[in-house]
Amino acid sequence: MDLRFIISAMYRNNSTAITESTKDHPIVWLDYIIGIVMTVASISGFVMNITAFSYFKTMRARNNNNKFFKRLYMVISFTDILICTSFIPVIETTFSTDRSGALFGNTVFCSGWGVFWYTAYQISIIMVSTL
Repeated sequence: MDLRFIISAMYRNNSTAITESTKDHPIVWLDYIIGIVMTVASISGFVMNITAFSYFKTMRARNNNNKFFKRLYMVISFTDILICTSFIPVIETTFSTDRSGALFGNTVFCSGWGVFWYTAYQISIIMVSTL
């Protein structure tokens, strides 16, 4: 993308000129940086939550109160594992050339992923708030 094109678009009276110009010509290097950051965050979150889940699974509970919190932490870490794996289609989209990716081009997958994403992070919020 030409920098002169962006600057000339900024000085036009049309307020949507910049968004229209970047929609047709995406900033590819920024997509790659976002994809790399999401990949690192997803992999590290996946590994850390697997570790936390296995720790709480092997932990002994002495009474019912400890058993409740042990299970609650296991549900929280399992939900976070699901959230980290749900980043995979988004990461794939950041590295695709058309910004829709192989999975988000399918409307059924896109709708199902949206429902899953909304449900998973709401469950995570509810579980953490019960602590």
